[in-house]
Amino acid sequence: VLERRRRVRLQRERETDGVELTGPTIELRLPLFDTGKASVARLTSELRRARWQLEALEALVGSEVREASVELEAHRELAVLYTETILPLRREVLKRTLAEYNQMLIGTFELLMAEQEEVRAERSALEALAGYWQARIELEHAVGSPLPDAGDPHRGHHHEADAATEENP
Repeated sequence: VLERRRRVRLQRERETDGVELTGPTIELRLPLFDTGKASVARLTSELRRARWQLEALEALVGSEVREASVELEAHRELAVLYTETILPLRREVLKRTLAEYNQMLIGTFELLMAEQEEVRAERSALEALAGYWQARIELEHAVGSPLPDAGDPHRGHHHEADAATEENP
């Protein structure tokens, strides 16, 4: 901020004999001794501090983005594990348990236990997907803009139903 170097104002003055004088005065600052180095130094210091604050903020944002990205990847891997491995295995176990029940090799209790484990796996898969989408939202918040559509983690690969739909529209 540059200081004003001139000032015009109205001034009233009383002489020693009691006469009162009113008139304009002009005040000029001549930089004979004040070269403005103090103002320049202050402004340079403020600029340097602002740059340091910007660098610290950039580092913080970068750290938050990296952390959110790692979190998203972990949730994605968990969701894919459930949807592509655990759920299909649980469904296969239930299918075979039902076949054994139909052949009267096991009782109702074992069938209900297999069904309960399959329901638990489905619930866990849904929780993993919810964690993925929440982590994705947190990453979008850290980045400050929507992420490109990478697709659903549970739709990463074609399922049999998807393939059948594509073949017979």
